[in-house]
Amino acid sequence: MKKVLLIVLVLILTNSCKKDDDPIPFTEGTVADIEGNVYKTIQIEIPTGGSKGFEARQSITQTWMAENLKTTMYSNGDLIGTTTPATLDIYEDRYVLVNYQWAYGGNETNVDTYGRLYTWGAVTDNRNICPTGWHVPTKAQWTRLAEFLGGEFVEDWEGTGRWSNVGSKLKEAGTAHWVSPNSDAVNSIGFTALPGGLRDFEYSIFSGITSGGHWWSATEDGNRAYIWAWGYAAFSGTGRLSTTDYYANSGLSVRCIKD
Repeated sequence: MKKVLLIVLVLILTNSCKKDDDPIPFTEGTVADIEGNVYKTIQIEIPTGGSKGFEARQSITQTWMAENLKTTMYSNGDLIGTTTPATLDIYEDRYVLVNYQWAYGGNETNVDTYGRLYTWGAVTDNRNICPTGWHVPTKAQWTRLAEFLGGEFVEDWEGTGRWSNVGSKLKEAGTAHWVSPNSDAVNSIGFTALPGGLRDFEYSIFSGITSGGHWWSATEDGNRAYIWAWGYAAFSGTGRLSTTDYYANSGLSVRCIKD
């Protein structure tokens, strides 16, 4: 009886000493797209009882790509268009969705590490930009991930804002791909967020590679007069994850999530 009580006491003390920045369990895997590009994946169990509530009995599973999408095809084999040159001015198309993908700066050597940049039209096309059985995450799915990682959301304006400490838990640690300082990056769940930069819709220029990563959600921002959609951003100089809206014909990175 004393032995049983001692074991219970040890377990209680162990759980009570768990810190917020302790490692979070995740399972690694892989998935391939229509072109044969193979991506690392991570699977996490998110308790339904609240942020990191390991005591909760029920949970949902999220399985994410741990690399930025690289494909030039939809899952049915149709090609995703691009522009020639990569910096072609598409501002005149600002009132309609266009479906494009680009290598950052038009330089294909950037794709292997940082993936490609896509317009929201390509992201939401019903031919599916992700591998079969996967999709672009909604804003709600991004939010669930941020809450699980212990983030507290500070709103700036009608849904835009920032999640404290979430960027640091998603970013690849070190400065192999991020410029210094890559603040507080610990890559807690193996998400390995990388700074693929973006393509600006208004000036048709590429910017921010190695200093900022920008990822689409599949959710439109209905507060805007024209077509804007929600996205997420992490930067070298902060541990936050920003929630912001981007004009739909901007070029952003994509992470897919399993259906």
